[in-house]
Amino acid sequence: MHEHLQAWLDALVRAPQWAGLALLGLAVAITLLGRLLAGFLLRHGGLGSYDVILPVPFHPRCLRGRPVHPLTAIYLDAAPALRPILPVDDLDPPFLVQVRAVSALRGRREEDRWRAVRGAFALGFATRMLRGARIAVIDDVMTTGATLNECARVLCEAGGAASVDAVVLVRL
Repeated sequence: MHEHLQAWLDALVRAPQWAGLALLGLAVAITLLGRLLAGFLLRHGGLGSYDVILPVPFHPRCLRGRPVHPLTAIYLDAAPALRPILPVDDLDPPFLVQVRAVSALRGRREEDRWRAVRGAFALGFATRMLRGARIAVIDDVMTTGATLNECARVLCEAGGAASVDAVVLVRL
């Protein structure tokens, strides 16, 4: 990815002022990032090797004044383009949920991040659909990998997934 595009994506995804963006600006940003995500995934040769793709979930208290959760909105914008290629979690109900709010991880030490997310995620419902599945989990920002690791742990241990890979918009 071009450096200037990566810098722009980083600023947009990490922006703490999501709630302050004009509604139209927010919609345009979500659509742009959703299309970029779908385009990247569709061009990625290994996409067909997954059984399902899903986003890292959020707890409603984590909206922090934003009108929508950015990652969920971006994922839902990308989903229609991905659906013909592989099963996309339609989030109704979601395979994975965040069962308790986790305060912002930005600025925390690595070990504190890992502790903070432990036990924060669970399967959204009892299902055998994930047994043996190869799952791609999408996250907006990855710093230490604690959140993605915890999601993968739940999907493998409770859901029986064979493997979980991560797709991230911004890697810090």
